[in-house]
Amino acid sequence: MTVTGEVAALEMRDTKNGQSKIVTFSMTDHKGSVNCKLFLGGRRQSEDGGVEEQAEKLRAALKDGLWVKARGNYRYDDYKREMVLMVSDVMSVPSPCARTTPRESAWNCICIRR
Repeated sequence: MTVTGEVAALEMRDTKNGQSKIVTFSMTDHKGSVNCKLFLGGRRQSEDGGVEEQAEKLRAALKDGLWVKARGNYRYDDYKREMVLMVSDVMSVPSPCARTTPRESAWNCICIRR
């Protein structure tokens, strides 16, 4: 499953063993939202750099208000007791509300600012 939306409520915490991080965030397209979760470390640690390096890259990409496209499996999370998108890939994308000309944005897109 692939979803695109605006990032909100990024949270990173260390696992009990301290070798991995659990990353959670929400995404919304202002019509609906999805909670997302991913794990840093483990097998990917050696191929993508250290856990802290991965965490810094994600913090930059997943700032509140930025838009991303995330791919993963939508499934029940026993820990949170709700459905979450278990993210395998994530990338930055431009906001669909990005203004190309003032006239286009006034008619084609309504942006909600917080």
